[in-house]
Amino acid sequence: MRNYLCLSVLLVGLSAADRPNLNGTWLLDAAHSQIRSSKIRTETLEIQQKDNAVEISDDINTGGTGGKAEYRCPTDGSMCRAKDLSVMLYYDGVALIVVEMRQNNKVVIQKRLTLSEDGKTLSIDVSHIAPAGLKAESLKFVKQK
Repeated sequence: MRNYLCLSVLLVGLSAADRPNLNGTWLLDAAHSQIRSSKIRTETLEIQQKDNAVEISDDINTGGTGGKAEYRCPTDGSMCRAKDLSVMLYYDGVALIVVEMRQNNKVVIQKRLTLSEDGKTLSIDVSHIAPAGLKAESLKFVKQK
């Protein structure tokens, strides 16, 4: 039993060390992104990782309309509520997975956040789970600070 406990502690320590450092302010690089909506003028992400939680502020400017989503959720895969959406966060190796659900789960989006080796570029692969038929997106963000 003691060996299993030691192994579990070791594995938890290794998985925490493998997590990417996503902390900072990130600005969308539209020229290097494949975006479904051409209305997006700017998008800024602010990410703060804490022990077992992540705080994200996503500010999108579409030139008149836009929006800001803010949430702080545990990274254990449990659901948390934000202003007008439900969110689930968890790590999959070196990626942070964000699942957003809106409009009573009529709109479900999965985002896979990965960091470049030099830590200066954040890639977000976006899969539209619902409604069906929407093309995937590939977003690139550049670290500002």
